[in-house]
Amino acid sequence: MTERLRVVYTVDDNYAMALAVSLHSLAAHTSDLEHITVTIVTPRFADEVLGRVLESCPGLHVEVIRTARSLLDGLPDLEHWSVTPYLKLLIPSLIEDDEPYVVLDADTIVRTDLWELRRTPLDGKAVGAVQDPIMRRFDVKPEARRWVEMGVARSTPYFNAGVMLVDPAECRRLGVMSEALAYCRKYREEIENPDEEAVNVILKGDWLRLEPEWNILTMVVGTIEMAARLGLAYTLPERYAAAVRAPKVVHFSSADKPWHVDGRRGPMSDLFYEHLDRTAWARWRPGERG
Repeated sequence: MTERLRVVYTVDDNYAMALAVSLHSLAAHTSDLEHITVTIVTPRFADEVLGRVLESCPGLHVEVIRTARSLLDGLPDLEHWSVTPYLKLLIPSLIEDDEPYVVLDADTIVRTDLWELRRTPLDGKAVGAVQDPIMRRFDVKPEARRWVEMGVARSTPYFNAGVMLVDPAECRRLGVMSEALAYCRKYREEIENPDEEAVNVILKGDWLRLEPEWNILTMVVGTIEMAARLGLAYTLPERYAAAVRAPKVVHFSSADKPWHVDGRRGPMSDLFYEHLDRTAWARWRPGERG
């Protein structure tokens, strides 16, 4: 059987331009495009806008899975993302094969060949991800009693869900995503990043640690740059500090994205516009329509 690379995004048309940029970066840096499938899982995506996204990445085979809101009954819409984060928890039930897949947030830029990530052995783990450099462990927020109720030790490491390598067969076997959805429903009024927190809680640290260069957060890069301007020291684990200098995936994790007026000149925003100007949104800048 021919090996395939599946890359999954959960997104709606509010993030269409960002998705086009991420897809362009994926196509530009990944070899063997013939055996790549990009899967867009979405609750809504206007056909005209989707057409502009697909126009931006002509070398990629893209499939779209449209989901019904009823699949997420009991879960509230989220202020910035509608219901799209929850859709990550549905992916294993929506795709038919058992091969590992890569999940990317739409606000990412790929800087290397994703076949390398796809071929990383998961060693029996359901998920591979990068430990969050800001919220490294659950004890960063010790006031969250729900974690204690779920039996999560405070020293348990915590990953960022913006880039993940997922074994769908193992997720189904362990019931990871169904339990995560149940967690989201139970604590629906308390959690801010439901997909990320829920999977971390259910796995309780039993996930594969990916090298940090697979998910470099611009929030951290911005802090490093500000500290340097002010002549202050900002200490990072050496592995992460080295990864910042040679990221494989850049994740625009700050609230001010490159396509926002306040984020236009933010950390690594030049990478965003480098690819934007090769998409159907070429030469667009914040404050303009379209």
